[in-house]
Amino acid sequence: MFILRRITGQGFQINQIVGDDYGLISRGENYEEFKKCFLTYFDKPHLDDKNDDDTKNVYAFISFNCKLQPLYNRQRNYMMTSNGQTFANLNSK
Repeated sequence: MFILRRITGQGFQINQIVGDDYGLISRGENYEEFKKCFLTYFDKPHLDDKNDDDTKNVYAFISFNCKLQPLYNRQRNYMMTSNGQTFANLNSK
């Protein structure tokens, strides 16, 4: 079982149960799929508009159980195992 741990810029920790599997859709690795996820989640296209906060700050999506969770530059993101160990560091590079 995987748990997504997000630590916001304000220091809040959010732990979200993801389940047995998940997908990582990264802006830098698969931009076409990232744009589809962006449109689905935000109901607007991803543009090269530096004035749009979502466009500037979202660098990836986690896909799990038919849901999407955006990952933001201003937070730290980790995929954890059910025993609390870090499985993957998902922070923006």
